[in-house]
Amino acid sequence: MAAYQSLEFIQDKKDQEHPAPTIHAIIAQSNKVSSCVVTTCLGNRSMKAPDRARIIEHWIKVAKHCETLKNLSSLHAIISALQSKAIQRLKKTWKEVSRDSFYEFERLSKNVSPGSNHALHRELLPQGTVPYLGTFLAELEKVNKEMPDIQCGRINMEKMRKQFQIISEIERLQASCNTVNIKPDERFQAWFEGLPRLSEAESYRLACELEPPSRSVKKGKSTKRKSGNSKGVRNRQASNPGASALRSSQSPEGKTCAETTDV
Repeated sequence: MAAYQSLEFIQDKKDQEHPAPTIHAIIAQSNKVSSCVVTTCLGNRSMKAPDRARIIEHWIKVAKHCETLKNLSSLHAIISALQSKAIQRLKKTWKEVSRDSFYEFERLSKNVSPGSNHALHRELLPQGTVPYLGTFLAELEKVNKEMPDIQCGRINMEKMRKQFQIISEIERLQASCNTVNIKPDERFQAWFEGLPRLSEAESYRLACELEPPSRSVKKGKSTKRKSGNSKGVRNRQASNPGASALRSSQSPEGKTCAETTDV
């Protein structure tokens, strides 16, 4: 990947004439990993909740292995898929997931949370790591928005210095991976590329068919429960103003921007 295209992607996001092809290829590959996870969890209609739970547990193990291998890109793609609306709404399935697997999922979710400190995360990246590209793009976008190109009638050299520092870090990680020789698994590649993918809309619709929404409680009982608990809910929200933001950060749509070459 040409590291400078990261900056082009941020600056020319709305310019279709300069699409930063390698960045879009990385995003497309990451999305293929995420859609693979979702499809394997939902694609077989004959599976019951315990069967789907075993598939989820498998992907949590794969995500943990990616963490061990320092493949942060695939790790992010897998966890984002498991956090998607289609998978998260499978309440019966998640009840069948083992406690240890669920705790591992929560730990990994916290580590890849969009609210994490991108700068600190980048500084801790060791050599030989396949990074999550979104970490660097977020930093570049922040610099691009917060620092003007021209300051006091001159080129803003501090902005250019920060951009150069981020891009140099991408190049350093690329160079550290040049000595890694990974032999592709042809059988896995054939399966991965040939797997029919479900769209986001198809995934959610299928999830609703597999586990239909529970019927609403009778109006009288529902109203009573709502009125009896509303005060307590407001009090809890007031005492924890970051709760809504935390829930939001842990339940994205499954769309990722990551760099990956293997799962």
